[in-house]
Amino acid sequence: MDLHSGMRLVDLDVRSIRSFLALCDTRHFARAAKEVGLSAPAFTRQIQRVEEAAGGPLFARGSRDVELLPRGALILPPLKRALVALVEAEGLLSQRSRAASDEVRLGCVVSVGAFFVPHVLDALEPHAAGEDDEAPRVSLCEAISQALQVLLLNGDIDLALHVEPFEAPDVVSRRLWTEPFYLVGPPSLVEHASLVGRPWALPPSQRAEQWLRAQDLSPRAVTLTDNLATIRQLIETQGHLSVLPAIIARQPDWRIALHRDLRHELVRNVYLSHRGRAYLSPAAERVCAAVVNAAARSERDPMAPIGDTDSGRALPRGLAPTPTHSAGPAL
Repeated sequence: MDLHSGMRLVDLDVRSIRSFLALCDTRHFARAAKEVGLSAPAFTRQIQRVEEAAGGPLFARGSRDVELLPRGALILPPLKRALVALVEAEGLLSQRSRAASDEVRLGCVVSVGAFFVPHVLDALEPHAAGEDDEAPRVSLCEAISQALQVLLLNGDIDLALHVEPFEAPDVVSRRLWTEPFYLVGPPSLVEHASLVGRPWALPPSQRAEQWLRAQDLSPRAVTLTDNLATIRQLIETQGHLSVLPAIIARQPDWRIALHRDLRHELVRNVYLSHRGRAYLSPAAERVCAAVVNAAARSERDPMAPIGDTDSGRALPRGLAPTPTHSAGPAL
């Protein structure tokens, strides 16, 4: 590492500072890289830039974790203050440039976008009397939760509806609801039919895949897709099985059978996040309020069992019980 490159701390960009602070917080390269949305090589280069600017090593690398050296501890407080000041300045400029805009960039995971966002649009409250009553223009961006965090931190979206908690310190999050997953299949699948050797269609979720592997069902094929229309088609017409969150499994127009309530094994939390009120235009604040209102006005408790699909129902043959988990998978 060239410690005489001429770079100074004042030459660092926000990404380098954010990477340094993330590593100080997590003391782990892989976790810190994930937090700031960078690949491992790109994250390492950012840390090297900070060390070059500081004139020497800032971390002691261990076999698993890293330790902050005295030189790193010395620059940690001022770099924190610098990032806070930059974020505040960016927020003020963003608020001014977007204050007159009615467009709100809303990022969400696919299932929430398909089955919850329409209720958000219905819940948009009109302006106060005497003000322009035109509704905000909502631009929808669908992605997995990890990608939504990066988009939010980079300012590419104003609000995020996601199912995994964001770990970035400069993000404001609110949990909207918790919902269970259901084991579902085609209506033709009788309650006690064997599930061994059947085809499965799953959302791209490590937790869902881990759950399926734990059942030892020797699936004939496993299709991973975030396309809800494809999952529905495979279940209804091709006889696939799946595990789906309640917001999907309870859709009345889906011709599927709910075979088991998995609330003791798979649940997920749905969150609303943004970067703080300084970043929100009046239109974005209206959409934010509509999201909260739509979640509060839900007529059904997402954790309530449906009919006889509660945990006391007899399991289909070949389905083994699995351990209880608290966090839910992403879809």
